[in-house]
Amino acid sequence: MIGGGVTEEYISRKDLEPSQFEESFQSEQTYLPDEREIMPSCDDCGVVFESVPDLARHMNRWCPENNDLKRKRGNEDEDIPSKKPRVNEIDIEDGEDTAFIKLAELAREANEDVWKEKLDKYIDGNMSEDHARRKANRKLKDEDIDQFLSRYSSLVQYLLQLQNGKIHDKVMNKITELVNDDMDYEKAIKVAIRKYKPQLEIYLDEVIDNETNNSYESEDSDDDEEGVGEEDVDDES
Repeated sequence: MIGGGVTEEYISRKDLEPSQFEESFQSEQTYLPDEREIMPSCDDCGVVFESVPDLARHMNRWCPENNDLKRKRGNEDEDIPSKKPRVNEIDIEDGEDTAFIKLAELAREANEDVWKEKLDKYIDGNMSEDHARRKANRKLKDEDIDQFLSRYSSLVQYLLQLQNGKIHDKVMNKITELVNDDMDYEKAIKVAIRKYKPQLEIYLDEVIDNETNNSYESEDSDDDEEGVGEEDVDDES
């Protein structure tokens, strides 16, 4: 007895009477389920089959419940918007046209002061404003196209210089990553460039240093010229 509990005497199976032994054996016997219960059956319609392959064929081809379920799932899948495929390069619709139009606008802005002078001149000559505008546009057409081609030429040169650049490559990869995450490309450009702002500031600092050094060199050169001039005056005297 442990802890004051009730003591139960252990009785071995050898000590049991035949009737008690039979009762004990029956209570411990494990009964097998009905053969029908262990045969494979369709979870959707409940039909029982002799083998698993038969069940598989039924589910794939014949089960009406399963077919209805497949159609239902198919309809549900159609309702779910497909995930946007990830891209490695950004493809902007009408991007080339937009870029060239922007270059043309910049070219016109560069010649805006000259264009206004011509417009005022023609209006002062008793020409209607509409006629004056058309004439000013015709007169500046050559200057506008020169500005356009010059800016496009510079852009192409920059692109060629940047295409194998390490920082530029990182910026473009970051932009692509952000666009793939559903950020619009204009915002993605700003975010990506700001990420590499410290590396880009180095180039601005270099230009400022060069300008400062050139300024000092120019001052030194002017001082040298003044010194030479003074020496010449002394020699003459």
